[in-house]
Amino acid sequence: MSREVHFTASIETVFIEVGFDPAWFVTLPPAAAAEITAITLASGARRAFGAVKVEARIGGSEWKTQLNAGADTWTLPIKKPVRLAEGLTSGVPLAVSLKVL
Repeated sequence: MSREVHFTASIETVFIEVGFDPAWFVTLPPAAAAEITAITLASGARRAFGAVKVEARIGGSEWKTQLNAGADTWTLPIKKPVRLAEGLTSGVPLAVSLKVL
């Protein structure tokens, strides 16, 4: 089973506290979420609180982070340096590649 998942999704912004930059996340589409779940169950890759360490790639930017477990899906946090380097904006579809570590 491949440990890589590729999908297209849009960035969502979440305001956590007034006066701070919003957090930016990509919510994995159902098919990609199912692939990640299958990979983690087969490999035992889940960490504390159900998080999964991944290597993410958007455009020319690549970074290590973790997927956060949601009710029926996973969310990928997008770091500010990646947003700026790739010129990302909220609501615009983008190609994402993930490799479960």
